[in-house]
Amino acid sequence: MRNATRYITILIPYLFFALLVMVSCNKDTMRPFGAGDQIKMRVNVKGGIVADSNKPNNNQRASVGRSKATSSVNQQQTIDLGDGLRLVATLVPQQEAAPVQLKQSGEKGLKALAQPVRNDLPIGTKYRLLVYNATGQEVYRTDEEVTSTSSAYEEFALEVNDPDNPGIFTFIAYSAGTADIPELEGTTLDEFYVTIAEDYDKFMHFVETKTFSGSPDNIYELDVVLWNKLSEITTIVDATNVGLDALRNVSGAYFESASHDVGNRATVKILDGEMTYLGTAVDKSIVFNSNDFPGTAVASQPTVLVHDAASDVTLKLGNLEIFYNGQTFSKSGETTIPVTPGVKYDLYLEIKAWCLKDISDTEFSQESDGGPGSLTSNFTFLTTAGESLVLNIAELDNSFNMVINGTPLATKEIEFQTNTDIDHTARFMSNPRNHGEGTNAQIYNMTGTKTAPVIRVTINTNGSVTMQAKRTQTGSLQTMQLYNGASWNPVIWYTDGRPNEVTVSQYQTGKTIMRFYIDGGVAKVECGEE
Repeated sequence: MRNATRYITILIPYLFFALLVMVSCNKDTMRPFGAGDQIKMRVNVKGGIVADSNKPNNNQRASVGRSKATSSVNQQQTIDLGDGLRLVATLVPQQEAAPVQLKQSGEKGLKALAQPVRNDLPIGTKYRLLVYNATGQEVYRTDEEVTSTSSAYEEFALEVNDPDNPGIFTFIAYSAGTADIPELEGTTLDEFYVTIAEDYDKFMHFVETKTFSGSPDNIYELDVVLWNKLSEITTIVDATNVGLDALRNVSGAYFESASHDVGNRATVKILDGEMTYLGTAVDKSIVFNSNDFPGTAVASQPTVLVHDAASDVTLKLGNLEIFYNGQTFSKSGETTIPVTPGVKYDLYLEIKAWCLKDISDTEFSQESDGGPGSLTSNFTFLTTAGESLVLNIAELDNSFNMVINGTPLATKEIEFQTNTDIDHTARFMSNPRNHGEGTNAQIYNMTGTKTAPVIRVTINTNGSVTMQAKRTQTGSLQTMQLYNGASWNPVIWYTDGRPNEVTVSQYQTGKTIMRFYIDGGVAKVECGEE
């Protein structure tokens, strides 16, 4: 035991010495950057897709790390094309995982990664990478073109030559896709801009200012993601619901006044990504491949919009040729979609067939043995009758009026009997004019059915009202008119699913009765809901 104690006593000084050496080495490794040092960089250049709800703000210069793009709410509208067809338009932002945060590897540098980061820019893409120090001086520049064998990253060293702002650099990258790299215009970093020319269908941009801290011996990795500044929409027309090869042609499709397309289209300041749009927005055609027709689903070429604000854009469809139910229909339509600059979208136009659903007819009746004042009842009804609203009255004794959605049907009680204590107001257009005169039966002595009524009141789409009635139980309906100070009011009814509110009133003279039917019509519904 004494020998063990002696060995420990001997080892203690050596342990303290080793600890001092480790602390000293660690301090040297973690010393701050100073003039003459180099920052070893590995830069991965990628392409990015912006989701509408997670669009990067290029006016903020410190935002390398972005979380995964989240889905924005899809925008959807339905357009009735007629002939049993409808168009469902859905706007969907495309998405992609956003870049990771700035990473700092260990002293082994690039060997710390098992495989190089894949460059997802398309082959043929040309881009420029620039680095500026804290005083706005350019310290690094490279122009690159992506090939099948090109490296997925750039490696270079930055000299720390500003003792007042060591380790502060601004990284800028931009690209016009496969077009030639546009030249910088201006004289200083604050002024530099590039022009998006008429033949550019893509412009991508990145800017980031970073302050590096840590050790000059480390290797620093940065993902430079080129975010597109122009909107891009791929339009997909899908008639799968209608039938195989139902799409015969799509032509005359365009976005109305949606893109700055003539001459120089815009300028972009490279320091903050701010865009200035030039000229006036014009119509932008949507181009489909004629060889895709006839087809079941077709996709357009991407439509690029140089669009200066997050606003609504109107899509116009000049001619949709659709084969349905054994014949070809030519349809047109339009819809409005919200478009944000810099976002890539898929616009799905699904052509579907409506299914039909019968809406139940409304039956109304009220009755009393007489009494003072009026007999009154309230009810509501639904209808899809778009051409006219028809009330088929099967039984009446002797008069009525009603208020439909707040408007009285007539200015006075509609009275069919002549020998009462209120004004007689309803008569035939030809003689004998009144019920109970000549061979005409009294109105209360006739009864009818839903399809063969005693009286029919028709309210047209413009609110005008007409009325017909039978003269005898077996007779046909003949036109009647209001007179003696009574006239029809223009009446509006709802066919869009809102309930129509009605109050029926009858002046009571002895037995009082009314029974009638309202046709519910047929509703167009999504198939599967009928």
